[in-house]
Amino acid sequence: MAAACVSMENLGQGLFGVQLEVTEKLLEAEKKKLTQLELQLDEEICCGTSSVEKAKELTQQKSNYVRLSLQHRQLAKEYEEAARGLLRRTLKQRKSSRSVPSLGFKQTVKARPTIFGNLVEEDHENHNTESDKQVSLVPARGPAHPSDLSGDIAFRDGHVISGTLDGLIERLVPLPNYYPDRTYVFAFLLCSRLFVLPSNLLSTVSKSCAEQIKKSTTEEAKVLAFNLTQLLSEWTETFSNDFRDEELRNMVGQMTQSLFKKLALLVKYEEILQKATAAAEDRKLSGSIKYKCCLEVCPNPVVLAQQLCHIEMERLINIGPEEFVQTFIPRDDADLRSTLSYIKKTSSLEAYIEWFNRLSYLVATEICLGAKKKLRAKIIEYYVDVATECYDKGNFNSAMAIIAGLNMSPVTRLKKTWSRVKCRKFDRLEREMNPASNFGCYRTMFKIANESTNGRFEFAIPFFSLFVKDVYFLNEGNSNRLPNGHVNFEKFWRLSKLITDFVTWKQVVCEYERDRTVLNHLMTVPVLSDKNLAYMSYECEAPENEFEKERRKSLRFERSVDKR
Repeated sequence: MAAACVSMENLGQGLFGVQLEVTEKLLEAEKKKLTQLELQLDEEICCGTSSVEKAKELTQQKSNYVRLSLQHRQLAKEYEEAARGLLRRTLKQRKSSRSVPSLGFKQTVKARPTIFGNLVEEDHENHNTESDKQVSLVPARGPAHPSDLSGDIAFRDGHVISGTLDGLIERLVPLPNYYPDRTYVFAFLLCSRLFVLPSNLLSTVSKSCAEQIKKSTTEEAKVLAFNLTQLLSEWTETFSNDFRDEELRNMVGQMTQSLFKKLALLVKYEEILQKATAAAEDRKLSGSIKYKCCLEVCPNPVVLAQQLCHIEMERLINIGPEEFVQTFIPRDDADLRSTLSYIKKTSSLEAYIEWFNRLSYLVATEICLGAKKKLRAKIIEYYVDVATECYDKGNFNSAMAIIAGLNMSPVTRLKKTWSRVKCRKFDRLEREMNPASNFGCYRTMFKIANESTNGRFEFAIPFFSLFVKDVYFLNEGNSNRLPNGHVNFEKFWRLSKLITDFVTWKQVVCEYERDRTVLNHLMTVPVLSDKNLAYMSYECEAPENEFEKERRKSLRFERSVDKR
């Protein structure tokens, strides 16, 4: 029993550690954007050209920063409670048969304080081995380009590994007898924003093509025009968010009609997210009130799992690949100054991270609001069934979020409730989602889901925060520039390979029938804060030791103060 409890705490630490670190990185990105907006507004005020729109954007950014700060504090508290070992001390006082979920495993996982620290170091050797193999995935050098002989580009085994910024841009520019390899186009457009604004890059490419057209024959000019159109088509299709910049839209003109439709859908999506967030805020819970849980709204766990797949795919498909670079890959000081105005212009990635946290808190809320042990046990079994369905469909993000909710301390301390739960299915989930070896079991299954065609899995929806951790890990071990000043393009090959996989995952269409009642409930139903969760947990099952008694007394006092 004690071994199971130790493992359970480790699983809680592993899951919330990932979420905590990713939220911290998001917080840093939001702080950078906030600082940038404040600087721009100050400059406009000094020049007497300040705009209402800019002030409105600054207010919205401050609101986003405050919201993420609150999430970060909540996750930090939950992580600290898991690390503190409250469950181990409680259960030592009372021996019983299996009365809590065996969320742990026969093999105890060593606690990891961060996903970018010890956890990364543990798997550093494996990652390096994989990275070396990935170089072979980069296509060989295509048609010869003038920059190949200038010394501005360095090659290894026919692959671009570094180069000056001007040399790399020159290699992107199409010629009558040359078109850059598509993988090079993706890798460069993905990471060039670290060094140059997209608008400046497009301007440079356009000017270079214009000069080439002047030197070309009529036939060569036609080929060059076609190649330039193809390049812009790939750019607008893959990195649509770049063209929110009015200057870029004007440059492209008529050619971007399909792009504008896509941007309109992105704007509509963000408006829906804001409305859903506002609706949830308006319906905040403070305690045990009349509450309709998912089990009542959607008794069939299979249907709920299908609706979760809709939500996951909707959020996944709206994340632009450039968001990973803009959010998590730090710039050097010189490059930061040149790209300051383009640090962050989208919020889809943050919305996806927040969705994971919301689903976890929703699971914990519905359990802690259960009036009786029998009902709470039924809700737990219901969510175990939902998580199992999600896992079997390849929706690992929802499955992991539900497991995280079941691992929250207000839920795990309900020993009398857990004694009524049938844990056979949960035993399987805990084995598959074990944080040991950097979530080795999960990674194996996700690889199968990613490679299967018309097989066992319908989707390949990753545990998103762990994917972000992998992106960050790749960045940590490699600088953006080499000592000779060249851009480290070998790093960006590897990064683009990782992001290319992400682009592939989000192309799957979710064909399940949408249930708007269930979707609306999942996205807007209010959830308890961490303090109210803890209080309701003590209301469900009384404190069993002095620490819990003192905490409940403190929570009661805080609630009485809040009501005044």
